[in-house]
Amino acid sequence: MQKISNAIELKMAISELKIVQANQLIELKAEILTMYYELTPFNIFKSSLSRVASIPDWRKKIVDTLLGLSVGYFSKKILIGNSHNPIKNVAGALMQLGVTNMVSNNSEPLILLINKGILWLKSKSDSKTVAMEN
Repeated sequence: MQKISNAIELKMAISELKIVQANQLIELKAEILTMYYELTPFNIFKSSLSRVASIPDWRKKIVDTLLGLSVGYFSKKILIGNSHNPIKNVAGALMQLGVTNMVSNNSEPLILLINKGILWLKSKSDSKTVAMEN
């Protein structure tokens, strides 16, 4: 900035600074508006889904994780039940964690077993419908 020596130069400098301030305010408002739209729940969900979809074999990983969680949960409920004993609850949580990790890391045999079961049930229901039609 130059040295201001009279009132006219001071008024010009003030008007220039007001213009700069107005431009910065416009840029700030645009940035806030962009940030507001990016942080809406829909956009956060959409960006999360696009990140998940970019992971190779994401469906398999989700199925493995859900299968592990469900098998771990049901194994705890079957073996421990609804106990009020804190030692049993801790042991059940540790067992659930172990079963969940084991199943989610080695889910292929379990998925094959589930598929065979579904095919077996499907063949049974198909044979029943054929028997009813005859």
